[in-house]
Amino acid sequence: MAIAIFLPAVTAPGLAQNSPPTYAGNFWIEACDLGIRSGDEKLCTGFFQGLIGANDFLEVSTKRPWFCLPEGASTRQLYETVKRDLDPTLWADPFAWHAIAILARRFPCNK
Repeated sequence: MAIAIFLPAVTAPGLAQNSPPTYAGNFWIEACDLGIRSGDEKLCTGFFQGLIGANDFLEVSTKRPWFCLPEGASTRQLYETVKRDLDPTLWADPFAWHAIAILARRFPCNK
């Protein structure tokens, strides 16, 4: 939820002036792919660290996190998983919601 508050201020060097809205999957896919190609993955890493932070908060506060990541999973691996599993017809939708749903499906908590 904190992610949504800060998204309007996000900019990514190299993204086109007419880039999609910052909440959209196609914005994040473009930004993450550009970061991977240029060797500067900070923006993409920050996005996924935000999801992980929100998930950790849920785990502590409600004991019901969205997903349970395997030990050593990198934010780049999380991005690649979400990109691979996200139907391209949904790329204009809010990326965070789809990312959470995909991570929950791929890394369920078996408690």
